[in-house]
Amino acid sequence: MIIAESMCTMTTHVDLSLLNYAHGGGDCDADKACGTWDFTGLRRTMRGTRWPDILVLCEAERYAFTGGAGAYEAALALRQEQRDLGLRERPYVPLNGTLTQHRGPIAPTVFYDPTTIVVRQWFDGEDADGYERTRNLLKWWPAGAEDGPSNHLIPQHWPWNKPLGRVFDAEELTRYGRPGAPPAVILGDFNTAASGEDVAGWDAINWWQTIRHSQAWAGRPEVYDSLPLDMLLGVWDADQGRRVSAGGHEPGFADVAELVGDTRPTEAAKPPRPPQRNMRFLLNAGFRDRVVDGSYEVHDFLDEDNWDSDHKRVSVTLEVG
Repeated sequence: MIIAESMCTMTTHVDLSLLNYAHGGGDCDADKACGTWDFTGLRRTMRGTRWPDILVLCEAERYAFTGGAGAYEAALALRQEQRDLGLRERPYVPLNGTLTQHRGPIAPTVFYDPTTIVVRQWFDGEDADGYERTRNLLKWWPAGAEDGPSNHLIPQHWPWNKPLGRVFDAEELTRYGRPGAPPAVILGDFNTAASGEDVAGWDAINWWQTIRHSQAWAGRPEVYDSLPLDMLLGVWDADQGRRVSAGGHEPGFADVAELVGDTRPTEAAKPPRPPQRNMRFLLNAGFRDRVVDGSYEVHDFLDEDNWDSDHKRVSVTLEVG
């Protein structure tokens, strides 16, 4: 991939990581109170030399409760892991988000390094003057380039059991793909596939149909509800070998894994369901041509036979100006 030349006087590389750490390491759930968090798996999943400027952690369950105890303890655990590895410590600052459709306190949390990232605004969805379209919107600059329009980052965690709920979430994001929109990356756990992707086995023993579809939903075995992602990425055209929008224009977003040709699964198999790729980075036109060559990575676990979560960490580096 060729990185486009920037019109700005300064460009820098910003590294992003995305991870779904099951229940945030907590022992809580919808029907019981939260006790403590165990960040051992988080530390093991992040172990290595690559520590991002911005980390989005999905399923940060109840991290915002009691003064943000979970979020700050997670930030401390990340710092301790870097210290034990003998690395420069990134003093991550947590920003707790929210979920759409009243799905509970298990939303993504953004951890950013204030030495490399300057935050302009953070909309967590709980603001008194908040709009649904700005939920979990982070406006930011790389440090040293705090001029001009800000960049956007919007963490997502779409509902796993609401096909129409995923459509509602996608509708709110289409605005970031309009022509002239600021550079934006939408990232998270999308819990679905796009058209043209291999979904063989996703409906094994009719599990998906039973759980995800009512009698009114027109789902069919081995056909997954690709509409939400297609609203952002475009529909796969097999004849052209690319994604196209119904209106004939370029789709609003591109999937980084498709751009670089690395569509390995990021989620463990849950028999009879095979491994899936729900963790994604979606880039609008402002970032589409700014993926640093070789930077996309699906990180291996320390023990591939004993995962520390049910999702792998994924990373990408963008050239930002």
